[in-house]
Amino acid sequence: GLSQGSIDQSALVLRQFYADIRLQDTQITPRILRAWLYAYPKAHPTRSGAPVSEHTLSNKRLILLGYFEWAANNGYIPTNPCRAVAKIRYAKPCRRQLTEEQLAQLRYAAETDKERALLEVLYSSGCRVSELCRLNISDVCLQDRSVHLFGKGRKHRTSYISAAAVIALRYYLNGRTDHNPALFVTRRGLRCTPDGIRALIHRLGGRVDMAALHPHLLRHTMATHAVNAGMPIQEVSALLG
Repeated sequence: GLSQGSIDQSALVLRQFYADIRLQDTQITPRILRAWLYAYPKAHPTRSGAPVSEHTLSNKRLILLGYFEWAANNGYIPTNPCRAVAKIRYAKPCRRQLTEEQLAQLRYAAETDKERALLEVLYSSGCRVSELCRLNISDVCLQDRSVHLFGKGRKHRTSYISAAAVIALRYYLNGRTDHNPALFVTRRGLRCTPDGIRALIHRLGGRVDMAALHPHLLRHTMATHAVNAGMPIQEVSALLG
C-alpha cells in the first residue's frame, strides 16, 4: 500500500544500513542499531554540508523498525531488535499558511489559463500534488464542483473545488488542443509530473517574492482557511484525506 517514492526511500535506507554493518539479520542487536544511527551523520554527510537532522534520523529508524517487524512476523528473526531503540525526538516546525492577501497576489501573478487553473484547483480542493497529477478530465464534475481523487494509501475520496476553480478550468480546457485525458498537461501535451507542478508553483511564487512557495503550502492554506471559516475539523480532515 505504499507509494513508489516510499518504497524507493525504504530500499535506499536498507541498502545503506547493510552496506555499513555487513551482518546477518539474526546478528543485529539494539546496540548495533543505535550505533548505526549515531554514526550515520558522519558516515553519510549531506551534499550541501548541512548537518543531518533528527527528523531524518527518525525516519530512518521508522524504516528499520518496519522492516524488522516484518522479518519477525514472518519468522526470519525471533524478535524485532528495533523495538528497543527509543524514538528520536525532534522539534516539529509550525506549519505556515498563506494569508488572504498573499493568495490574492498569486492570483494576480498568474499569467496563463493553466497557471490560474492549477492555483485554484490546488487551493480549493486541498489535494496533494501527486493526486493532482493523477487527475483525468473525467474525474472532475464542473456541474456539482466535485473532484474524485486517488491518493496516499491507495484510497479514493471526493473533494470539491470553488466557483473560481470551475471558471479557470473551463478557460484552460477550452484552450486545449491535445487529446490527453489528463486534467493538466505540459506544452507538449504530456501529463504533468509532480516535479513539473512544483516548478510551476515555485515560478509563480517568485513573481511576488514568495520564493519558498510549494504546492503543499496551498493544501495547508485551504485547511486553515476552512477551519477559520467554521468548518468542523473532522470534515476538513476527510476532504484532505
